[in-house]
Amino acid sequence: MKMKTVISVLLSLLLAFSLLPVSAFAAPASAGTQDALMLIFGIEVAPYENGTVEISSERGSTGSDITVTATADEGYVIESVSVAGESGAECELTENEGVYSFKMPSEAVVVTVVFAAAGETEPEVPVLELPFKDVAVTDQYYDEICYVYEAQLMNGINGTLFAPNNYMTRTMAATVLARIDGVDTAASEDWTAAGLEWAIANGITDGSGMEDPITREQLLVMLYRYAALKGIDVTVDTVIPVPGVSDWAAEAVSWVIANGYISAEAAELIDVSAPATRGEAAMLFARLGAMLEAIAVPPVEEIPEETEETEAAEETEVVEETEAAEETTEAVETSADAE
Repeated sequence: MKMKTVISVLLSLLLAFSLLPVSAFAAPASAGTQDALMLIFGIEVAPYENGTVEISSERGSTGSDITVTATADEGYVIESVSVAGESGAECELTENEGVYSFKMPSEAVVVTVVFAAAGETEPEVPVLELPFKDVAVTDQYYDEICYVYEAQLMNGINGTLFAPNNYMTRTMAATVLARIDGVDTAASEDWTAAGLEWAIANGITDGSGMEDPITREQLLVMLYRYAALKGIDVTVDTVIPVPGVSDWAAEAVSWVIANGYISAEAAELIDVSAPATRGEAAMLFARLGAMLEAIAVPPVEEIPEETEETEAAEETEVVEETEAAEETTEAVETSADAE
């Protein structure tokens, strides 16, 4: 009888346990597992000067919005704001009236704010977008091609090609120099007519073989003649020996080297009698234009500081001028009385 009772109780317990949910038998999650699921990371502000930096939170979960408020002291401006993770990856920032916001990544970050004195920040220089498919930022003459294109000295052979490796013709070179001198080469249907007329009239070229590729030494001679035309001293003390240079071009090539258009080492390595490319010509025209711009700006005269000696000298000069004027007046009055 007792055995039947025990068996009955055991069966009842087994039935009760079978009705419980499976989760009741699962082990509780550890604290470490819970922290990993939360994905909360620290936010640090790098040391700064000449302003204040406030962040909306010192910790943030992945994907949460964090804001940075930077305020410069009087006389200073915000130069830059950046947020980078421990891996070095930069966070994308959006700015709204001095408040910067970013999405918290899955790592700790450092907020860096730089303040600079007003007027000392570098202005943003707009990047010139060239329309030419054959000119890359990494190309040797990229900056010079940007210069001549922006200054409207040289265009492409069409809307999308500059052809930096094509040969430059004598007509092209004469036309560019005319444009540098302010000649309107677009006044007639033939874009070479005005430039050629100007070049012949000013002794830049004799007008022969204008459709032929211009050699490097011929191009350097044109630059030399144009510099002389503009009143620049083209005197050469010593003729620099350059392999293969013609006698009639030796002085011009030496002047070009002496003034930094090309180096003596480069002149020795290149064949000066070979045709010049459009890229090489762009380099030379850009350097000529920069030189002309530099000499066109008169130097700023320094105003001497006022000292006690200069003030005393000015006062003495004023007194002497006043006394001289009084003596002249008395002489005039005396002469008038005598008459």
